Amino acid sequence: MRITPWLPVLLAAAGGCTPRAADPGAIARTLDSAYAVFSEGYRTADPALVAGLYGDSALYLAPGDSIVRGRSTIETIFAGFLVPYARADSGGPRIRFEIADRRIAASGDLATDVGYFVIDERARGKFIVVWRRGADGAWRMHADGYSGVDVP
Repeated sequence: MRITPWLPVLLAAAGGCTPRAADPGAIARTLDSAYAVFSEGYRTADPALVAGLYGDSALYLAPGDSIVRGRSTIETIFAGFLVPYARADSGGPRIRFEIADRRIAASGDLATDVGYFVIDERARGKFIVVWRRGADGAWRMHADGYSGVDVP
């Protein structure tokens, strides 16, 4: 069977059926950079910077609360938490992430992270994030769920 040169064009037009080559190392570095941006958003008490990491219709699953959908609503949640730090001019809390398990789909368009977050080196909790790469190539959080924090 002869494959015609226009076949890849037809497959792409049919909904992106041609797979993108996934570079797990590059994807991991991109996601790690996103966590660095998240941490910077906390440190500078900038809810827009943090919320910018979420997709337009992202899901946010805080402990003991309903599922929230949408970047703008998620930004409002972060503003309620971070803006008092900005007003106090003391800077926001320090948060860091420890990835315990990362899975990147063979398609290169979906990834999950499971791990721990540590706030101000005294509070610790667990999280799971589902990342999705958009049509623009940018990775954004599609779902973010976490546990309450343990304070020693």
